[in-house]
Amino acid sequence: MKVKVDDVIKGHFPHKGSHRAAGIDLFACVNKKTVIRPNEQIVIGSGVYLDMSDDGVIFGMVVPRSGWGIKGLVLANTVGIIDSDYQGEIKMVVKNTSDVPLVIDPLDRICQLIFLSSFQPVIDFVDSFDIKTERGDAGFGSSGKWLEKMFLSQLKEQNKKIY
Repeated sequence: MKVKVDDVIKGHFPHKGSHRAAGIDLFACVNKKTVIRPNEQIVIGSGVYLDMSDDGVIFGMVVPRSGWGIKGLVLANTVGIIDSDYQGEIKMVVKNTSDVPLVIDPLDRICQLIFLSSFQPVIDFVDSFDIKTERGDAGFGSSGKWLEKMFLSQLKEQNKKIY
């Protein structure tokens, strides 16, 4: 993978905070203090450009840093996906969810970039599925409920046998 950086962040190359850190820190590539008012959303460049074309199955995911998150700075779209064929500057759409202005200084580490592999399945469109799961189409908040229901019915059966 090839990485290019803007002059603004030269000498502050994106790096991991520790050797076991999952993400590479991304800096605010701004020339002066930037104030983000409560509920305001802005775009901040990172000064980082990637060429992941050699690794076709790798993509980047931009996530917020927890230190900023606790202050109320979040990514407006929760995460940012950097496709392997994108070669423009990685930008961060951030939003101040607090009730006080937040100040971003030049070169503040505001997000992290994590690299993941992408599985590209062969998609087969069908009218129905051959195998039905126990969960079926039960949606939000339903996982584990069918198991609980099954367990309770088995418990009732056991109680019938005992009494």
